[in-house]
Amino acid sequence: MKKAEMLERLQELMHERENLTREHEDLIKKDKLLTEQLEIILKEVAAEE
Repeated sequence: MKKAEMLERLQELMHERENLTREHEDLIKKDKLLTEQLEIILKEVAAEE
């Protein structure tokens, strides 16, 4: 593999890593929101009983 090819591949991998990190952060945010919603619903259900 030539140096130019290696650098190009390195850039591709770094970009892919950035995308995965961003997706991971988005999933963590979604998980927190879902957890909050579930807690609210569970509290409402518990209050009704």
